Amino acid sequence: MEETNMTTDSIWIVSQLVSKNDFTKELGKDSFKDKEELIRAIKIYSIKTHKQFVVIETRPTLWTIRCKLHSQSGCKWQVRAIKRNEVAQETKHLIKEQPSISIPTLKAEIVEKLGYIPSYKKVWTGKQKAIEQLFGNWEESYSVLPKFICVLQKFNPGTIVEWLVSRSTNVEPMEFRRVFWAFAPSIKGFVHCRTVISIDGIHLYGKYKGTMMIAMGVDGNNQNLPLAFAIVENESYDSWNWFLSFIKIHVVKEREGICLISDCHGGILKVVNQHGSPCLEPHGFHRYCLRHFINNFYDKFRNS
Repeated sequence: MEETNMTTDSIWIVSQLVSKNDFTKELGKDSFKDKEELIRAIKIYSIKTHKQFVVIETRPTLWTIRCKLHSQSGCKWQVRAIKRNEVAQETKHLIKEQPSISIPTLKAEIVEKLGYIPSYKKVWTGKQKAIEQLFGNWEESYSVLPKFICVLQKFNPGTIVEWLVSRSTNVEPMEFRRVFWAFAPSIKGFVHCRTVISIDGIHLYGKYKGTMMIAMGVDGNNQNLPLAFAIVENESYDSWNWFLSFIKIHVVKEREGICLISDCHGGILKVVNQHGSPCLEPHGFHRYCLRHFINNFYDKFRNS
């Protein structure tokens, strides 16, 4: 049997049939807006080709028929149609276990289960739908973020949270810009850590881009202790200055002699070298992360 691809605009698509060319030539398409339109097309095709069929499987998202003479003559004529969101349903369990699963892996699962070869774009679209069904959409996630942070503070007394929001007028809803948080146990634990803090930024991928900033301490047993986090729009002088100022206020406080370790991002360098910075000697120190330094060296001098 030959296999056809679905179109992103249709709801029902034909995934298996005996002859793609004959079928599409007679009907003019292999995708349909609803199940009723699909069945009408199949009946017209059956009349024109004198081919009687029987339904062998029917579900809300699946419809399969085959030649009525299959048991007598062994005719292999068969048509299988699926609803578009079946792609999301059939891959949802994989995405739940591993949200970052690759599109080729999902495509192989669809080929094995549904019997047709979808395009990369169609699998990607199905994955986005499955992610939304499992974890909610992007807008809802940002809407519940304040509630989530409030719960963190309620069950972790002493946890510090700082928000940065904006809105044009008093009647318009607030627009999220940044959020900083530091758990109370981390703040208390830093008193017993070494005078070293490492900072870095991690790019966020999805519908809305951004950067997660993190500050880490090191205890007397050389174990990392997460100190503070922030979600900001990007890495810049302004965002790093915002993040580091709250680390100073809420985590470091009056403690001096802190050595800040970071990469060579221009925003960080501007913050730590500006007048009054707690990272300026003799009140504090700033050093480069050796791993970042080595990676930057290899990126610039690509020579074995």
